[in-house]
Amino acid sequence: MQLLAINEQKSLIDEEILDKVIKLSNWQLAVRKRFDPVDADSQMARMEEKIRRVLDSGSKKKRDLRRAVHAERAGIWFFETAVTNLEKSEEISYDKGTKIYRKH
Repeated sequence: MQLLAINEQKSLIDEEILDKVIKLSNWQLAVRKRFDPVDADSQMARMEEKIRRVLDSGSKKKRDLRRAVHAERAGIWFFETAVTNLEKSEEISYDKGTKIYRKH
């Protein structure tokens, strides 16, 4: 807060500075959650966690989801199976009309 107040050339920490610090901290937390290395025991668990993280930021079409999790690195079979597992456990859903995956 002090650094931000100095940067804004203010001598006191006011509500505006506090609001900016909270927004900055929340942004840093969201970035760390999204890009923190996945700690999983198997390739399947790793792929499922990547899918969850990508869908945390919003709904995606299948092609965009596949690209976001880099399905070609692990293999399309891992991607398809992970999506099926997450659908069966009702963590994600697929809308056939719009062709979009959503997280519950």
